[in-house]
Amino acid sequence: MARTSSNIAEMIYQDLNQEISCGHYKVGDLIPSETDLAEKYKATRFFARKALDRLEQQGLIKNHRGVGRKLKKAGSVLKRLGVLNDQSLEVYNHRDPLMPAHLFDWQHGVFKACSESGVVPVHITGGSRNLKDRIFLLNQMLESNIDAIIFKLGVINVEDANDFLLKLKGCGVPVISAFSRIAKTKGIDNFYCNYYSVTKMQCTYLINRGHRDIAYVYGELLGDGCSDNYYRHNGFIDTMRMHGLGVGDDVIVEVPHSMFDGNWYKNGYYAASQLHVRGVLGRISGIVALNDPMAEGVIARLNELGYKVPEDISITGFDNDPRYRHLNLTTGMFNFLDETCSLVKKFIDKINSNEESIVEKVLEPVFVERLSVKKL
Repeated sequence: MARTSSNIAEMIYQDLNQEISCGHYKVGDLIPSETDLAEKYKATRFFARKALDRLEQQGLIKNHRGVGRKLKKAGSVLKRLGVLNDQSLEVYNHRDPLMPAHLFDWQHGVFKACSESGVVPVHITGGSRNLKDRIFLLNQMLESNIDAIIFKLGVINVEDANDFLLKLKGCGVPVISAFSRIAKTKGIDNFYCNYYSVTKMQCTYLINRGHRDIAYVYGELLGDGCSDNYYRHNGFIDTMRMHGLGVGDDVIVEVPHSMFDGNWYKNGYYAASQLHVRGVLGRISGIVALNDPMAEGVIARLNELGYKVPEDISITGFDNDPRYRHLNLTTGMFNFLDETCSLVKKFIDKINSNEESIVEKVLEPVFVERLSVKKL
């Protein structure tokens, strides 16, 4: 690592962590002091203290007042973190403009956590959605000399998800699940998004602005407890009923994933066309769209049909994707990058410190108000 003023603490940390991992120090041995490290690296004690504090937070060393810092536990065991994902590294590096931004932000959070923790990410993926191919990828990853795995299930049915989670739990290395609520039921470290609150938040905002006839357009529903869309769907239905508002089948459009192969703009365009065919566009005043690119497709079709947003029909999106800021969409987001980075670092620290506690967190959505919703 080339020395710069911004990474001196990181350099000190990495060197000490490497010495601990290689057995240079035994449990109970004194670790070099702030003064010794500052002199060795020709830096101020501030940078040395920052590196030592990080090792202490990981539980590797402990500060004994009047004595110094001693090695508390054996060194880091996590060197290679397997990243098992349904989106390829090539897709991550060359972002398809048709894909939602959050698919990249969470991966960036993983790679950022690895970089800051001195861990090598090993990315293995495949485009298939069936259980057999996912197990093949898992076995391929286990043969790659990894110490732990972070995985994202992606689109998969409940039965296959349960089978795959059991395979992961018994694979012999620590695992953490990204965005799979049912992983919690298997006792697997996990973090996932509260998608129920997403549509509840969007729908409540429209209702508070005076809207009563609201449509919902979304992606494929894959069953109880597995699909994000399952929770979004229930969030919309429950919120409408909570406010005494009816929800007919004619105002809900589910677009199968296979229809446009994940092209959310086309999904939105198709959904708006379906609302037109069903004859509800003249009745509804608001639409909750699954995400921002789907909202863009809805708006495009509405404009073709002579409806203006928000003058005639209001709309909300989700993901706060910067590529759609020109639409002035009222939307929302999860802070995938920072939350993923923080939780993966916590997972890494847990393994390095031999802790038994489960790493888990429910991510809550943040509302972003713009100009696509009219107050009635």
